[in-house]
Amino acid sequence: MLARGALRHARRPLARSLAGRAALDAEEREVAVVALKRRGWRDDSPERDSVSKTFEFDSFNDAFGWMARVALFAEATDHHPEWRNVYGTVDVTLSTHSAGGVSHRDAAMADFMDSAAPAALDVADFIRGGPGGGASKKGGRVEESP
Repeated sequence: MLARGALRHARRPLARSLAGRAALDAEEREVAVVALKRRGWRDDSPERDSVSKTFEFDSFNDAFGWMARVALFAEATDHHPEWRNVYGTVDVTLSTHSAGGVSHRDAAMADFMDSAAPAALDVADFIRGGPGGGASKKGGRVEESP
């Protein structure tokens, strides 16, 4: 019997499943990290070749809604983040383990996470009774770490 998910992976084109898995070279990494830092991401080097960010939401529902959107993207791209959720806070670390560091896949995941954060709050507003029905105080803002 096939392990759960094995058939899905067997059907995935090899080029798609391997695309972007190589770690960025030093110059590519520098360019990517500079762009990510402008959006609140932190460079975890030299301790680890990864980038991380803390997302703050008004509630557990807002945070979990955003995580669900990211999970769908992660499954579609076969690239999964390390993350931790406590109430309205989600701590994320991105690194491509098979490459041993930050890759194009991590930059793409960061882009999606940043773009999905406001969308999760829009859904929460809808549930509360429409736009303005539960205006977000935090607005999916990023908490800066020292």
